[in-house]
Amino acid sequence: MEVMIRLWLVRWHAHASQRRKFYDNLTIIAALAIFFTSHAGFTQAAQRLVLMEKYSASWCPHCSEASRDIASLLSTDGEKFVTFDAFASTQGLYATPWGVERAFSFYGISGYPTVYFDGVESYAGSHEARDSYQSLIDARAAVPTHLAMDIAALPLGDNRYEVTTSLYLEPEGEPTELSIYVIEAIDQFGVYSDGVTRPHNTFWAALESARSVVISPGEIATVTQTIELDATSVANFDDVRLIAWAQNGSQGMPGEIDNAAQALLSTAHPADFNSDTFVDPVDLALWSARIGERGAPGAPGDGTHDGRVDGTDFLIWQRYQGARAAAASDSMMSAPEPTTCTIALLVGSVAVCSQRFARRQ
Repeated sequence: MEVMIRLWLVRWHAHASQRRKFYDNLTIIAALAIFFTSHAGFTQAAQRLVLMEKYSASWCPHCSEASRDIASLLSTDGEKFVTFDAFASTQGLYATPWGVERAFSFYGISGYPTVYFDGVESYAGSHEARDSYQSLIDARAAVPTHLAMDIAALPLGDNRYEVTTSLYLEPEGEPTELSIYVIEAIDQFGVYSDGVTRPHNTFWAALESARSVVISPGEIATVTQTIELDATSVANFDDVRLIAWAQNGSQGMPGEIDNAAQALLSTAHPADFNSDTFVDPVDLALWSARIGERGAPGAPGDGTHDGRVDGTDFLIWQRYQGARAAAASDSMMSAPEPTTCTIALLVGSVAVCSQRFARRQ
């Protein structure tokens, strides 16, 4: 079926000037069919990205050791987890009320460094920390999840970004209420002149309070927020990370995290995959041809800048189809929010078209 649909795209492209509207609609339907019949879309089991939260203090002598251990794990198992480091103290350059609140009120930590894994496992101290971190990451990565999740950022101009977190609950999942968190972090890893090892992904700001989302099996949900970069973030633009996670509604432990996602910032429109300044069916066709590929973050088709071309990149395209991306400061025209009804209708249209095509051969 996939080969047949791709042949359709080639054939109808030759007559696009005469049947432009039909071609656009068919391209959308065909790309969706390729997506749903491939092994890399939402039909595949969701992939868990473990969230590793490290809580530190600027005066903590063992926190630098933990940072080095985490850096070592990122170099060998970086596809399994995403991490951030929040300074849970009231003093120092990186002290934040958010870090203090989450460390002490939410988790109730008793010392530094303390690292949480998906909200349900933890390790305190730095003694033999690397091996313990490795074991806990592997254990959590092996826990199945039915929640697919990703995040992308749309430049609005003036250092402002619209951040969209996309979620899809597989049909095998259970209806659930989730708290969606999104933070900004700055990757400052390295040994500085004071001899202190700065961590990867230092917590910098929380976009907003956690958003509550109720999602049922087979449903897609999106959470949209806006972030404005401060002077430090602008100066370290290439090192800014957006990290999102979906945590159950429990207050304190256990607050299991179903999945996490991260993305880099870019000045380009996330859904303009061919950089022609328009978000249109051509971008969708490019995405459909690259489903399942892995590569550099932001490669064509990777709207979420996570190094993977998958179903959540389609959600980014669907949200912004029809937008003009000539400049980050342009006014954007976004499409309606994605719904399962819309997707089901398009997939049903593919089935009808397939039957008609078969009868004509």
